[in-house]
Amino acid sequence: MPRMMWRWVVLWVLAAPLASAQDVTVTPDQGEVAPPAPSVPPPPPSVPPPSASPVPPPAAVAAPRPVAVPPEELVSDRSVGIHIGVNLGLFAFDVHQGHFYGFASGNAGIPLVTNGQVGAFAIGLGYSTPLSRPSESMWFMDFFLEALPGWWTSQGAPGAVVGLGGGMGFRYLHRSGFTAGFKVPVFGAAFSVESNVSSAQSVGFFYLFNGVALPIVSFGYRF
Repeated sequence: MPRMMWRWVVLWVLAAPLASAQDVTVTPDQGEVAPPAPSVPPPPPSVPPPSASPVPPPAAVAAPRPVAVPPEELVSDRSVGIHIGVNLGLFAFDVHQGHFYGFASGNAGIPLVTNGQVGAFAIGLGYSTPLSRPSESMWFMDFFLEALPGWWTSQGAPGAVVGLGGGMGFRYLHRSGFTAGFKVPVFGAAFSVESNVSSAQSVGFFYLFNGVALPIVSFGYRF
C-alpha cells in the first residue's frame, strides 16, 4: 500500500502545476490602461468636380471695310472736239456720238499764201468703232464719206470744184481730253461746175483738195 500511495502522490504533484496553469487567467493590471486602438481617419468628403466655367464667345470681329477706290475714269464715246491740223492753217471741228462720227474742217493758211486763189473745206460723216476696251485711253477707227467744196482760180484751173469720196482714219482719245487724229482719203473724184475736167484732173483735184482741207494729222481737245 505504501508503494501505491507514493505513486498517487507523484501523479498529484505532477498534475497540480498543469491544473493551476489552466485555471489561471491573466487579467491586465487595473492600473495599466491599454493603449487605444489606432483610429482610422474617416474618408474625405466627396467633392464634386468643378464645373467648367462657360467660356464667353469671342467678340465679333468686324470685317474690315473695303477701301473706297474711286472708279477709273473711262473715255466717253460722246464728245465734241476742236483740232489743229499740221496742214498750213487748218482747223477742224468734230462730233463723236456712239458709232456716229462727223467732222468739218477748213484751211485758212492756203488762201492767205495764194492771195485767195486756192482754198477748200472738208465735211465728213461716217461710222466709228473702238479698237480697244474701255479705259482711260482708247483708239477708234473711223470710216467716212466726205465732200470737198473748194476753188482754184489761177490760170488754166477750173475755178469752183467739188470733191466727193471716202476715207478712213484713226483717233486716240485720252481721259484728260487730249486727242490725236489721222485721216487719209481712199477714193474719190472732183468735179467742176464751171468747166470740164479730164479724168486725171478729177482724181488729181480730189487728192489736192484733201491735202488742203482734210485734217490728215491733227491734235486737239475734246469736251
